Amino acid sequence: FQSYASDRKGELCPTCAVNPNFATLARCNVDYQSGVIMEAPSILDHLCVSCHTALSSLLESCDDLDVMYNIDQSLFTSDPEAEQTAFAIRFEGEVTPAIIGYNFNKFATSIVGQPLNAIGIIIDMQRLSNYLEAGHATLPDDSYVKIFVAQLGPQAKVCCVPLIQSLFNAGYSAVFATESESITQQLLVATRLNARITLIVGQKEAVNGHVILRDMASGLQDNVIIEELLPILKERLAVMT
Repeated sequence: FQSYASDRKGELCPTCAVNPNFATLARCNVDYQSGVIMEAPSILDHLCVSCHTALSSLLESCDDLDVMYNIDQSLFTSDPEAEQTAFAIRFEGEVTPAIIGYNFNKFATSIVGQPLNAIGIIIDMQRLSNYLEAGHATLPDDSYVKIFVAQLGPQAKVCCVPLIQSLFNAGYSAVFATESESITQQLLVATRLNARITLIVGQKEAVNGHVILRDMASGLQDNVIIEELLPILKERLAVMT
């Protein structure tokens, strides 16, 4: 982008011409140079394999959840510790984002001395509260976790997103293991959270449309078709109560 913008310095305002990078141009309100940004090379055409895979997975999850989105290549941050803006959430009818997430991988890595993925999220709690209240959103009454969802592998992780959403919609207090740890480590987390049931989704289950339902008290496991999961959970948790 800098090479492209430098070649078109003559179309930029004096301030942007001094430092023709994307953040400078994106912040500038001079109308006559807007065409320079509109015609700029798309960052989506220059993603590394890892970023392309991560973005594709995210968009698939949004599609599965019927979440409307726009890919906005002008998102950026002036925070010196943030590498880039990862996402911004705007409520319907609003222009300013209520929630913004930043990538802090390099900053976190510099603190711990080894590679560490990190994200920082800024939330306007008043606007979020107003939005939830207007939508008559309800939260589970229980202060403990009833269901823990464990996943093994990238395909299973994608399948767990609509699964955890269906659990939320049914009113269950549930936690999703977002990191690709071993099943043993994930079960230890479920135990620490005092989860009553753990749902395990591996690559095989993701393909077949099944989940493994594990009773954390007895250790017994059953293979369950996802479409039949909610009635079975209701019955099992009623017995446990």
